[in-house]
Amino acid sequence: MALNGFLVAMLTVLVTKWMQHYKERAVFIIASCFYGIGMIIFGNTLNIWVMFLAIIFYTAGELMTVGIQDGFVARLAPKQMRAQYFAASSLRFSLGRTIAPLAIPMTVWIGYEPTFIILSVLAFLSAGFMA
Repeated sequence: MALNGFLVAMLTVLVTKWMQHYKERAVFIIASCFYGIGMIIFGNTLNIWVMFLAIIFYTAGELMTVGIQDGFVARLAPKQMRAQYFAASSLRFSLGRTIAPLAIPMTVWIGYEPTFIILSVLAFLSAGFMA
């Protein structure tokens, strides 16, 4: 968590400016793939340094999307419906907060590695839906 917070604080502006040079769709797809790669790495290691690498992948995916998401929604939404579009956009956080607590008992039910494989598959599926 500390590494994620540090990287977010240090790199948000830089990565947001960098990602503005690319199409939103491509950025969203790549970010989902970074999330998936981070999940695979995290689920297949007990080495703390490799876990830091996984966190770097998560954070990179997060930083790629955070800066451009609001601009994407604002351009997509008609003026009279912007509030509804932003509310729908925030559902990704609500869905994540719903799935995340399920991951803890899943590690007991099906195992640590299979849980992270499922989570990575969900991330890669989200990239596939955008492609």
